[in-house]
Amino acid sequence: MKTLLILLSTLVLGAGQGPGKKLYLRKQGGQAIAGTLLSLDGDVVKLRVQLLGGTAVSTHHLSDFEPASAWRIGVAADPPKDFAGHLRAAKAAAAASLLDQAGREAEAALQAVAGADDYAQREAEVHAWAADALEAGIDRALAEHNLDGAQRCLMLLTARLSDQRTEDQLHAIAVRVEAATEAAKAARHDAHHSRADERQRAAVDRHLKPIQKEIAKADKYLGEAIRKSRSTSASAKLCDRAVKEYTKAWKATAKLTASYPDDDHLAMVAAEMNHHIHDSAIRAALHAANVLTNQSDYKGAMDWAQRILAFEPKNADAKELVKTIQLAEATASGNWRWGWRVAGPPNPARQR
Repeated sequence: MKTLLILLSTLVLGAGQGPGKKLYLRKQGGQAIAGTLLSLDGDVVKLRVQLLGGTAVSTHHLSDFEPASAWRIGVAADPPKDFAGHLRAAKAAAAASLLDQAGREAEAALQAVAGADDYAQREAEVHAWAADALEAGIDRALAEHNLDGAQRCLMLLTARLSDQRTEDQLHAIAVRVEAATEAAKAARHDAHHSRADERQRAAVDRHLKPIQKEIAKADKYLGEAIRKSRSTSASAKLCDRAVKEYTKAWKATAKLTASYPDDDHLAMVAAEMNHHIHDSAIRAALHAANVLTNQSDYKGAMDWAQRILAFEPKNADAKELVKTIQLAEATASGNWRWGWRVAGPPNPARQR
């Protein structure tokens, strides 16, 4: 939050009076506030709010608001109008893990200089910043034990901005995320085993060991796909192999639990495994669709997105990806890479 406030202070430098925009905000404690922005002077926010049939000026400190609301206040106080303004807004959004807003502002920054003589230089600047911001987002998410957030940033970095990192660099980043994921899996496994007796643990390990090998093989394929993101065709093929292995593991788990319907301990461990299988298979499919979009293979990318929706019709990530692919195909430009939308909150502790 401190980093966000510093960036917002530069974003609104000199903005004494806001444009009078109505905002719907949320404070750190969850309280909702709707009001017209009057001013943002340093860290002091003044809003005109409705109160008992009349209006009143409501004064707050910027840090009282949740990050998304603080960011909206800053942007509303001094709306970005040019390349520098949009890039500052993107940086402030990224510092608050607001990936959707960061992506949109990065795209707007480039649109502001489209056709300019120095466009290539500005584009390189934005791409370099975006890769750094996503890597910083991975570090921040891992420090907060937010594996979903780390995986999200990793996917965006490897699938959409892989040209900003070498394969060795992508490998090193992926290894850190994989290590944290494995540690979390081990902790959940130990928690389940601690509630079982020795006989139950031995039986579960015996039954599940072959399936765990299948999952490990799938995880390995997915990890390699992420590392080889610069080679889009190879990465997509590895994703396909990963999904096939995850599918085999899921079928084996379903068959096993059906054979032992009264073994509650087995069912609980299997449920945890199925959760990993599901999330990882979806991640592999999303990665494949993204790298194929990067390769301008829009048909292949759409096939992957539709495979996800056939399996999980309400998957918000896949629905958003369909829009991204359609945009990329329609414009034949690099703008698609800025669709950084997050279907769910990047951090459960930051519910908007």
